[in-house]
Amino acid sequence: MSFTVDQIVHKIDKPFLYVDYNELIEEDIIMLSKIDIKNDYFGVPVSLCEGLEVVGFQKDEDIDGTRDDIIVEGVCILNKTGYFNHVKWVLKIDDKGIRYMSDFLEKGW
Repeated sequence: MSFTVDQIVHKIDKPFLYVDYNELIEEDIIMLSKIDIKNDYFGVPVSLCEGLEVVGFQKDEDIDGTRDDIIVEGVCILNKTGYFNHVKWVLKIDDKGIRYMSDFLEKGW
């Protein structure tokens, strides 16, 4: 069974924005965008601003090739980490941390 963002994207009223988990700056900070606009899951431009609540996602597969996407919930903040100054916006990940869709579907949002 696959666990994909497609299963929840229509149920949650927040922008779903692609993030690359290789761009984790700190335990709870991940790079989001160099500019003020980022396309959401549907390709719709989203204006980034301080405090905007979003869901970050990345498609992923387990060792057997079964989809189990990675998701986080958090807020957009300006990059004041002192690292990667070319990145304007980062995602501050909430206390639930980085999760797999399979965990989300079993335990709830």
